[in-house]
Amino acid sequence: MNPLLVRSCAFGTGHEKICVPLMAPDTPSLRQQAKAAIHAGCDLVEWRVDAMKDGLAIDVMRPALRALREEVGEKPILFTFRTKEEGGLAPASWEAYEALYRAAVEEPDGADLFDLEVNRGEERVTALMQAMKQKGGHVVMSYHDFHKTPEQTAIQAIFRRMAEKGADIGKVAVMPQTKRDVLTLMQAAVWAGETYKDRLFIAISMGPLGMLSRLAGYLTGSCLTFGTAGRSSAPGQPPAGALRAALSLLPGEERES
Repeated sequence: MNPLLVRSCAFGTGHEKICVPLMAPDTPSLRQQAKAAIHAGCDLVEWRVDAMKDGLAIDVMRPALRALREEVGEKPILFTFRTKEEGGLAPASWEAYEALYRAAVEEPDGADLFDLEVNRGEERVTALMQAMKQKGGHVVMSYHDFHKTPEQTAIQAIFRRMAEKGADIGKVAVMPQTKRDVLTLMQAAVWAGETYKDRLFIAISMGPLGMLSRLAGYLTGSCLTFGTAGRSSAPGQPPAGALRAALSLLPGEERES
């Protein structure tokens, strides 16, 4: 497949791209965290809007997004409001969630990628995804389970839903309870990449037990991994610098066309 080119990042070629989450409660902190992420050598940043005080307020989001763009320059921004139901910091009604995303994609030179939770309702998530893509946004459709790892067939079904709905990138992050759980997630990711060669995927087994999955994109086809430059957004995220050093020892992943 052709790589997904987003500003300075070509997803789907070479090593996984390193994304640093920004978990800031206000705009000054967001600027500081963005500077730290750039210093750590990130490829892109994820702005976790749910960490912001009043993050659902569009008049709070807009100036903060502009400030973030000033700090990161041409690095891609992944815009994410992670709901409490999927491990985030704040609840959000569908109406508020949708309004926030529709406002964000309209912001000139704002975010580039938008994380949409697949379990927020299939029809309305698909409609919102299509609206985001019509405005030039790229969509990461995501699924999180902070308690367990589903069976391989269930994970494959999630990846299938994401691919067939047209997500640019499908993301599954689950919590392992055993070593086999880590392998289950990785095998499901291999299946997804072999089955949907025109789509990209992110596969994360969380916590210390799942650390290997964050480095194994050359095996699984996972195109993005998360590393920290301060506060983490999920269990098991290593420092971005250490992640870069570890990835440099591994082959870069090249997907078959």
